[in-house]
Amino acid sequence: MKAVKRVVVVTPLPTPDPVRDQHGVYRRLRVFLRALGRVAETVEVAHFADMESSTPRLSDDGYSDYWGVKLRVVRLPLNCEPRQWLAAASAPIDICARRDFRPFAGPLQKRALQALMANEPDLVFAHRLPAMWALRDIRIDAPIVFDLDDIEHRVKLRAARQAGATLGGALNLVEVPALLRAEHLAVARAAITFLCSTQDREYLIGRGMAARKLLVVPNAVDMPAFALPPTAAPTVLSLGHYGYEPNAAAARELINAVWPIVRAKRPEARLIVAGAASERVSPAGANLEGVEVTGVVADLEALYQRVRLVCCPIRVGGGTRIKLIEAAAFGRPIVATAVALEGLDFEDGRDCLIGETPSELAAACLNLIEDEVTACGLARAARKKVFHRHDLNIVRDSVAAALLDVVAGAAAPVERRMEGQR
Repeated sequence: MKAVKRVVVVTPLPTPDPVRDQHGVYRRLRVFLRALGRVAETVEVAHFADMESSTPRLSDDGYSDYWGVKLRVVRLPLNCEPRQWLAAASAPIDICARRDFRPFAGPLQKRALQALMANEPDLVFAHRLPAMWALRDIRIDAPIVFDLDDIEHRVKLRAARQAGATLGGALNLVEVPALLRAEHLAVARAAITFLCSTQDREYLIGRGMAARKLLVVPNAVDMPAFALPPTAAPTVLSLGHYGYEPNAAAARELINAVWPIVRAKRPEARLIVAGAASERVSPAGANLEGVEVTGVVADLEALYQRVRLVCCPIRVGGGTRIKLIEAAAFGRPIVATAVALEGLDFEDGRDCLIGETPSELAAACLNLIEDEVTACGLARAARKKVFHRHDLNIVRDSVAAALLDVVAGAAAPVERRMEGQR
């Protein structure tokens, strides 16, 4: 018999499409669901949907299989009412008025969540800050564990710096205090808050959050048993979900600023832009010469077999990039900005090549296209670094042990175990 009878997971994500939704946020959720499946008899995942009733409703089939985990899918009402102009104007300082929080935080949503908790779960898992904020006024007797994933206020700080002294920069900056307050309240209420990296943990400790409540759960992938053999084809890959603006902006920069420099020296070189919402990266007027925009690719191994290296020039965002962990796992060398590599402990010149300007990124790509020894050496070092720390099965088992300690009320041993993964 499993140690925990019933776990409720609350997430702002819609029900996943098994083909389309293979990007980072779903794949991180997969780690936690697999861990919960190991310790709990029943796992209920509550998604929000367009429905009028405040009564939680089981999905039509009752049970679903998410990434090998059998669980109950529960639907909660989504707040679909249009925002009034006053609410929209107050969004920077009022969390409940924000487009990414408001759909889950209204009177109807509160009643539905309270009804969901009436059957007294043994554990509640809040997936990301909007879910934790939706639970803020709900009476819950069970311990709550919370995955912060991205540190939202820091994402806004970076966006403000990127925008500079513009209206966009000012609007991003004014949102920071409310998000920081929401994160403080969330961490204070949760028994344990999971973060992507030790850097994220140290950052939040430096902002007054309790170290004993902050645990590192690195992003993880199904680790291939062997690296793919290198390819001589001068092909570069950009992979991501481009509905996420930092990914879209990075791909546009790669196409319009980096790629012309590469093509000027290697006209036969090709760039593959793969992932959902790829129409956002190839607007009218973009230079698409030598660029293949594929959309969603179901067979990632076949995709990586085609490419020499992966390039990721992200400048804004948070968390750690699962796509870079995966690239390393498949044995592909990486060119990226420092922000893109944050939390992965990769070293420039040893595990990857770091560039900040378009010319630096282009030079690094050309280096790895032309120098197979360097490319293979970086790929081997990066794969070695991610092989154990980011293996899905290893991380899943660590999370399962942490969850059992939370239910038992033993938070301190959890911290020692999770920190021991470093």
